[in-house]
Amino acid sequence: MIQPSNYFLNLAGSYIRNILHQENVSDIEAINIANTQNIPYLYRFKKHSLIPRIKKIIDIVVDLAPNTILDVASQRGALLFPLLDRCNQYQIDCHITSTDIDNSILDFLKSTSTDITNLNVVNADVTNLPFLDDSYECVICSEILEHLKSPMLAAKEMIRVSTNFIICSVPALPDNNTEHIQLFYDIKQHDKQIITRDIQYNQTNLKQLWLDAGASSCTIKIINNHPCSVLLAVIRI
Repeated sequence: MIQPSNYFLNLAGSYIRNILHQENVSDIEAINIANTQNIPYLYRFKKHSLIPRIKKIIDIVVDLAPNTILDVASQRGALLFPLLDRCNQYQIDCHITSTDIDNSILDFLKSTSTDITNLNVVNADVTNLPFLDDSYECVICSEILEHLKSPMLAAKEMIRVSTNFIICSVPALPDNNTEHIQLFYDIKQHDKQIITRDIQYNQTNLKQLWLDAGASSCTIKIINNHPCSVLLAVIRI
């Protein structure tokens, strides 16, 4: 039995209405319908204990209370959905633009955002953002830079479209994820003896990357995550 209190109700309701093409049912009614039908991917709207990285990012956003946020490469909503929920909970009047380049992810996010007035979903590449200068007070870039051939280009683009600050997280240690092609550090480079993958990482000082891209300041913290730790950067424009 699907319990409404266990889900991000407005997001799940919007998604179910879109899937079933039933525009006039309430969120509770949508959940009740979902109890009688097999709704794909509904589990993505279930509330879980937040991993430390996501909890810290959301805490920072709530403290700063921006009116506009750009969430770069939102993927399946692991950060986006609890962020929307927290903003609603604290009555933060904030509009969020969510981006990705994967069409299947975009379709999923758009089906979610149909009835969510403060969420917009856009197909956008972080290295070539289709937004005007100074469009967003805050930009969130979580677990993205390690995938990019040119993290500097992405950093410059995010600084270009932001007016106040950027929140960025990347893995703190080398790992075996074959999609990770960049390696970042805070004070000193990683010991090459602990790198088990047969790949020539480009090791980059995360703070220096943002300063070189044009930021006025960058503060780095290590967040102990499970199963891995991350470097969390708060960048001031």
